[in-house]
Amino acid sequence: MHRKLRILFSALIVLALSILPTVARAQFPTFDVDIVVDGCTIAIIVSSSDNSRDYLVYAYVSDQDDNEVASFEHDGFLPVTFLLTLSQSYSGSLYVDYEVVDFVWDEEEIDVNCTVETPAPATVGVPCGPALIGLGQGLLVRTTPLYWAPRKDAASNIVLQTTPDAKTYWVLGVDSTRSFYKIIIACQTYWVPLDTLVPNPDDVWRSAPLPTQVVN
Repeated sequence: MHRKLRILFSALIVLALSILPTVARAQFPTFDVDIVVDGCTIAIIVSSSDNSRDYLVYAYVSDQDDNEVASFEHDGFLPVTFLLTLSQSYSGSLYVDYEVVDFVWDEEEIDVNCTVETPAPATVGVPCGPALIGLGQGLLVRTTPLYWAPRKDAASNIVLQTTPDAKTYWVLGVDSTRSFYKIIIACQTYWVPLDTLVPNPDDVWRSAPLPTQVVN
């Protein structure tokens, strides 16, 4: 829906609520929507005065030409936080439209000055193994054994831990079923389940997507 139409509908909802009797209005929950911009990351936080029930929440982010940047949906209890990390550099205004069905509908304009740096094809400190140019780094998010092959029955006795500090690993690609990542440790290759790694969020990699090409 075009931005001007969304603003019009929002105004109509506010008008309808304003003419309700005071007692009736008091029965409606109130909502707070906070939008926080931190570099290339945008957080949309929706909370309510009444957290005893489910709400259907929509959020839509568009650019100055009304092109969609991202959209979110939540059906459940509040508060809820929608996170958007821009994958491309952007400088200017973005527009965040949000709706809590059938209670509130509004739009906010935010200023964004985001620079996305292309991760360096770092090979320094890697004395052996395959060339790492163009590959990715993944951050371990849960404990997992290493697998000798991309099969559930190929788990080894070597276990990767997330404590005391989560480690990052070079990622070569995925298996043919897209269930395992192939990683490098000490010049050897192993497999780990897909849900154990996320893109490395550090200042160098900035959550660059992990490779999805199929490898043997």
